Amino acid sequence: MPGRGDVGQEETPAEADLIPSAPLPGTAKAVGRASAVPIGTIINNNYEVLEQLSAGGMGEVFRGVNTFSGDAVAIKIVLQSLAHDEKVATLFKREARVLCQLSDQAIVRYYNFVHDAVLDRFCLIMEFVDGNALSDHMRDVAPLNVAEARRLIRRLARGLSLAHAREVIHRDLSPDNVMLRGNDIDDAVLIDFGIAKSTEMAESTLFGQMAGKFKYVSPEQLGHFGGHIGPRTDIYGLGLMIAAALRGMPIDMGSNVADAVNARRTIPPLDGVPDELRPLLAHMLEPDPAARPASMNDVVRLLDHPEMIPSRYGAVPGDRTVFAAPLPGAGFARPEPTGVPPLSVAPGAVSGFRQPPRAGVTTGVSGSLPQVSGIGEPLNPGVMPNIIAPAASPPGKPAGRTGLWVVLGLVAIAALGGGAAWQMGVFDAPPPPPPATQPQATVPESPFPASDPATREGFLAGFDAGDCAYATRIDIGPQTGMIEVFAPDPSVFKDLPTRYADRFGGRPDLVERTIPQPACPAVALARLMQTSRAPAPVMALDSAEMGPGGAINGRISERRARPTWLALITPEGAVHNLTPLLSDQADGSAVFSFGLKPQDGDAPAPHLLLTITSDEPLVSAAAAQDGVAAAELLPLVQAEIEGRGGNAAAALGYFEQLP
Repeated sequence: MPGRGDVGQEETPAEADLIPSAPLPGTAKAVGRASAVPIGTIINNNYEVLEQLSAGGMGEVFRGVNTFSGDAVAIKIVLQSLAHDEKVATLFKREARVLCQLSDQAIVRYYNFVHDAVLDRFCLIMEFVDGNALSDHMRDVAPLNVAEARRLIRRLARGLSLAHAREVIHRDLSPDNVMLRGNDIDDAVLIDFGIAKSTEMAESTLFGQMAGKFKYVSPEQLGHFGGHIGPRTDIYGLGLMIAAALRGMPIDMGSNVADAVNARRTIPPLDGVPDELRPLLAHMLEPDPAARPASMNDVVRLLDHPEMIPSRYGAVPGDRTVFAAPLPGAGFARPEPTGVPPLSVAPGAVSGFRQPPRAGVTTGVSGSLPQVSGIGEPLNPGVMPNIIAPAASPPGKPAGRTGLWVVLGLVAIAALGGGAAWQMGVFDAPPPPPPATQPQATVPESPFPASDPATREGFLAGFDAGDCAYATRIDIGPQTGMIEVFAPDPSVFKDLPTRYADRFGGRPDLVERTIPQPACPAVALARLMQTSRAPAPVMALDSAEMGPGGAINGRISERRARPTWLALITPEGAVHNLTPLLSDQADGSAVFSFGLKPQDGDAPAPHLLLTITSDEPLVSAAAAQDGVAAAELLPLVQAEIEGRGGNAAAALGYFEQLP
């Protein structure tokens, strides 16, 4: 289908019945698929709309014609729901300005950027590519063979190298975004640079929009290794895309953020990929960007000279060099070829596929991906709340207070020559070596300093009432000066007023909030961040109760122009992103309003609101689907925050939904 991939066709998360409820001025409207622009519409008096080709998260793409020249064009039109979003307008303008400067046969040509007064929508006019997407070719024709894949790598790497030289990163490489002119692999064209990143703009330009299809995103796009997006991000995406094209199907990289993070802790399995390209793709798919080829030019160089690929990634057919797992502390040495048969890896010999520590890289540091335990199970549909507010865009996932630092294991790669199978898999762990030789991983200190009991907030942060307990002073509203305490059993704070009075004088009253156990990860994260050096946001709600048909109105102040994430945690522990509901105010605060559909039962249902402000947007939060369990998402958010130095702060809100 011509041009069908020009807008990323990412999977749309299930909406949580979000409907506006008494929105404040400027509150975002419900986000949904806008109706197609009528066929025959004339854009800017120049371009006639002939056929809708695709629709994605930000816009619709149509086949059109220049009414004066008769030339075929593709027209990308921003969704009606985003038509008045200044961030989206800025993004489209930048796309037109930067990408019109790119000229390469492997990159779709951009012609014009206009604002149509009749539609009141921004439009990008670009080259119409007559052919099928690579994804269609994989499905309807055949997977690529080695020769075709080599030519495709070379062509796309050349175009991406040009884009990278202009400081533009595609970030959304996938078979849907590669069009084949005339269905010819040798005439492939990269499309949909609509979410490309230029270093001229901050990453927060479009906070909350997940860049990249879930199957093809890199670890750093999920917030790890500092979350830095650069040329090596595209190298990872190209590696996954080429592997999919060779296999005829994508590698299983996880169906939710938690699974996706675990799938990116190591080089993914490359079963089904021909031996000739496995070492190169393994190198491109290193979790740590610093371990990948440095540039697209390096990718092409390694393609032409596979002997230059580091030996730890295996050998191409004909090279019978075999690598065994080194002893603890030993480096990787490439032995001279001998007549010894290839190494046989038996169950129990290796624990997973891991890259050995490289010079200058310390295992267990904050740049590594978090170890997430007990995650990835299918979410229970019963935890999905009936929220009456604008549909939330995909959120992201955090990490728990323990088990955050991954100790990279030792690599054991059996690169079998003569066309033999090349294996990497997960086996039972070997017995640990004697304590004297056991390598010790350095667990980094938490970026959050110890609480200072000399201050009121430090005293509350250090008050030990259990893992799921949080106490904070109320700084605004009629209860100013009281202490709000959160716990499944607030009686754990019974000694707090007396001990507080002994230290500071004056016995404060407690405002008790009874928390359901599934919401404890939010309480634990807020408590951990109490000692952050970052300025803490202040959340104020107009009421602690929501009656039937009612709404919760709130304000978040002390944001200090920092990206803000707002989430609802239901009694079942499901997390829903409310960030799209935030409406910025002139004083720097943000207001929001939402309601909930009535729930079954006779007892009030306690809900938490969690807001986090940070120097950079939380990618893990932005990437998560609504309804994800707090126990899955919030540990990943914590890992991302800690990996970036902990420069973020949080606040909790509480209300009960009345039957």
